[in-house]
Amino acid sequence: MSKRSMCIYCSSSLTGTEPREHVIPRSLSARFAGNLTIGCVCRDCNAFFGRELEPVFVEDTVLGPLRYEKGVKRDTRRAPRPDPQRVVLRYKGMRVELRPSPGGTDFVPWLPTQVGFPLRGEMDCTFRYFTLDALDAAISDPAVDVTGRLHVVGTGPGFERDAAKALSARGITRAGDTNYHWILPRPAQASGPISFDVQFTSMLDSVVKRCMAKIAFNYLAYVAMERLGQTDWLQRPDFDTVREYVRYDGVTRVPPISTDVGIHVKHRESVEPQGHLAAVLWERQTQDVVATVRLFSVFAWQVMLARGFKGIAWPLQSAHFWDLQQWEVSELRAVPKGLLPW
Repeated sequence: MSKRSMCIYCSSSLTGTEPREHVIPRSLSARFAGNLTIGCVCRDCNAFFGRELEPVFVEDTVLGPLRYEKGVKRDTRRAPRPDPQRVVLRYKGMRVELRPSPGGTDFVPWLPTQVGFPLRGEMDCTFRYFTLDALDAAISDPAVDVTGRLHVVGTGPGFERDAAKALSARGITRAGDTNYHWILPRPAQASGPISFDVQFTSMLDSVVKRCMAKIAFNYLAYVAMERLGQTDWLQRPDFDTVREYVRYDGVTRVPPISTDVGIHVKHRESVEPQGHLAAVLWERQTQDVVATVRLFSVFAWQVMLARGFKGIAWPLQSAHFWDLQQWEVSELRAVPKGLLPW
């Protein structure tokens, strides 16, 4: 039997000419020396991941800007603009988007044109802000007073005209009571860095969870190949839930996935560095196979790869770290504190 006779996701036969599958997507790990790859994913599954899952995962979520902030990618002028529905920033209640800077060195805040309406019954003139394509929602909201004073905000020339046109089309013409404010790229009164409220709800959606489960299962395959020289035991039905969820988005069976796992990595003279982490553990008492993935030392997910998995005759316990300072991947001596089963 071949060392990697079947694809770990769809169980199709492998030919030995398949492209290497990166444990952590290449767009997040290409710069690291000693990057981890596996050869047990078929060409069709590899193409599916690169076409359907990873672009959303690394471009449309907050991971996109983080790639440039941490130096994994350079020149933001070529960067896709983060999906404003998935990367939500707010400044004093106003929605803020991120756009590549003109110099291509960073992402900068951009304030789409919005209209702030006062809320009924609020004594401190609290405003709720709506983008121009959401003004109908403001009109139909009984808590919003569309007849009161307006606060229009935006970036760049012409936003006042666009706002007035959108308001007029809905019968709202109160130019005399409207305060137009060009608030970004930087409020005039702000002397230091601007603090934004960041909403990470998109990091919990199905595509993100499937990608995290894929990284976890990829890492398990890497460890199995390193320790056993083969991955055929991953074909056991114990792993059907995670493989079907990743490849086919199985809605009836979803592996348990939790977020914000407390992980402490001590590496290189007890310094806690920035980077990615992948770890896997077979817990002897429960016999669960649990993996943890942490990206940019910011987001952490724990994935139950198999419950009550019996018959392991070798110490399944491993962790690797992608160091953002040294730009290399190294195996940790012990599974980090915090990688515990449910």
